[in-house]
Amino acid sequence: VPAGILKDISLIDAYLNLAEIYRLTHRPSLSQSWVQKALRLQKEDNDYSKARSYLELGGIALEAKKYEQALSAYQRALECTKARVSYASSHPRIGLCWENIGRTHRQAGRLSEALAAFQKGLQTLSVGFTSDSIIHNPSIDQLLSLREGFTILLEKAQTLKLLFVLTQRQGDLEASLVCYLELAELIEQVRSNFGTESSKLFLSQRTRQAWEEGLGVATQLYRKTKKTKYLNTVFSFMQRSKAVVMKEMLASSRAL
Repeated sequence: VPAGILKDISLIDAYLNLAEIYRLTHRPSLSQSWVQKALRLQKEDNDYSKARSYLELGGIALEAKKYEQALSAYQRALECTKARVSYASSHPRIGLCWENIGRTHRQAGRLSEALAAFQKGLQTLSVGFTSDSIIHNPSIDQLLSLREGFTILLEKAQTLKLLFVLTQRQGDLEASLVCYLELAELIEQVRSNFGTESSKLFLSQRTRQAWEEGLGVATQLYRKTKKTKYLNTVFSFMQRSKAVVMKEMLASSRAL
């Protein structure tokens, strides 16, 4: 690789790292200026770093609640990513783009569009999973990235809960619970040494949230139907949630 290109790559990475820091510290104008500097060096569309630039622009717009602008940026990120991985229809980076598109639709109040995007994200994050139906999810073994799979499944579960509030359809709540049950399975697999250390760290910070939200959904379904299977699920989530709390307390006491 020519030295000039290597220098540009290093500069692009530095610019985007600065953009991310400024975005996370709520300084959007500075973040956007560094992204624009990176884009001026990015010549080709089939480039992960160019996709990252558009993901940053999407994040800036989303925080400002400029939903159409955010969607436009995320679509550009998706196009760049697809061009880069044209050899594969499934790839974690494609799933990441769909996740952001789904999150934007959800924040804009377009829940059906959000669910369609999350479903697309699960399809592109999996091998052999093609269902467009929101009641279906890929198996854990089909996921190309446990971390990204966890994030999209959680987003999907939360969106289905919101949809239930609007529709009062029991099926929406049941579909949400299916997602939380799969999240439970995913967490157990990672804990059983099927995941990387980074996956374990990522999930350890989000496990309690998944248990507690799943418990809430199962409780709603039991109150609505009085079915024993939902009561059993309530107890299962309660035990898991209690175990997480006890583990956190033990970790805190050791740190003292």
